[in-house]
Amino acid sequence: MKMQSAGVLTPSFIDFAIPSSFARETLYYPIEYGKFFCDSSYYIERNYLDQYALVFVCSGSLNIRLEGREGKVEKNQVILLDCRVPQTYWCTEETEFLWFHFDGCNTAGYTKFLWDKFGSTILTPEDPEQIEKCFEQMFYYLKSDTINEHMISLQISQILANLASSESTVVGSKVFNPVIHHIREHFDEEIMLDDLMEICGLSKSYFIREFKKQVGSTPHEYLLAYRLRQAKQMLQISAQSIEEIAEACGFNSTSHFARAFKKENQMTPTDFRNIQF
Repeated sequence: MKMQSAGVLTPSFIDFAIPSSFARETLYYPIEYGKFFCDSSYYIERNYLDQYALVFVCSGSLNIRLEGREGKVEKNQVILLDCRVPQTYWCTEETEFLWFHFDGCNTAGYTKFLWDKFGSTILTPEDPEQIEKCFEQMFYYLKSDTINEHMISLQISQILANLASSESTVVGSKVFNPVIHHIREHFDEEIMLDDLMEICGLSKSYFIREFKKQVGSTPHEYLLAYRLRQAKQMLQISAQSIEEIAEACGFNSTSHFARAFKKENQMTPTDFRNIQF
């Protein structure tokens, strides 16, 4: 479908998807999608749309105003938008971009995760060529005679995963590699937060906030998860008692271990030990 809007040039197109009830309940699903070639007269101002949007700039740049702040999306960058928030975007030069509106599969949660991680709606992917390929592949599936909603959802998932794995995330997480190494080497000992802060030389509030942003959990949550992981292995491959495993994994009591294990796995350590894999 060709566009007639001001600033949208040939061979731009827009099209619409009709997701099934299964896709709406279970998958990521696109709603509208297109590829725009625009000149400097392109200008969009929107107050509300109950959808999310992903935009990939192929060439040129796209300006955006969101909640009083302005930014510029350059070539090979992505913008991830909650369209329920008033927004304005426009071009000041010839610009080509791919876009789609979407929802489903806890889109809100993943969107918040990416915004919190990068502190921006403008994201720089580690592999922009792969992002562009996912857009094009999704459009291909959407235009097929028999629409494969599972493969369409997969392309959206791959775009989000690529964004979450961008170079800035990898570099940022390296700061905490010594902390993670220390936890893995000493999980069976008492580990204090001050000890972990000293390893990377950060203040307490900054350390906890950045660790969670880069690693995905607080230092305490990571330590607990690693101890429970080791406990699972020991329950399956060793003949040690529950008490011995609790102590070997750094828990200060068997009851503490049992409570933490059941909260995480919805079963007792003994029940888990009895499972045959």
